[in-house]
Amino acid sequence: MVVSVLPDTPAVGVFQEQDVIIEIDGTATDTRPALFELMNGHAPGDTIEITYIRGDDTMTDSVTLTANPSDGTRPLIGLTLLTAFTTISLEEANDIVEPSRATRPLDVGGQIYLYRRVDRAQWA
Repeated sequence: MVVSVLPDTPAVGVFQEQDVIIEIDGTATDTRPALFELMNGHAPGDTIEITYIRGDDTMTDSVTLTANPSDGTRPLIGLTLLTAFTTISLEEANDIVEPSRATRPLDVGGQIYLYRRVDRAQWA
């Protein structure tokens, strides 16, 4: 989940707080390591297609990556992310009667994800 959009980055004007990234270039990503693995296959200047959830809508936008100021060889989108999402079954989601502040089910286009507040990761 997007926690913040860093100023003067490609993410400005595209992403908002609480957007949930679910795919990069058509490949599903439901964990932070999977997301970073997909990002590592790109370089500054590459354009990637990101699919994300905003409220009840699934959206897809293209973003041209910029160079990370601390390491010009690494790509930067410009997001601070809260992770992680884990896929669970509908039955498991129904068993969560009162989700805690740290865990809650999220229905994303019929796919149920369990949101766990684990840590923060920054693409910077």
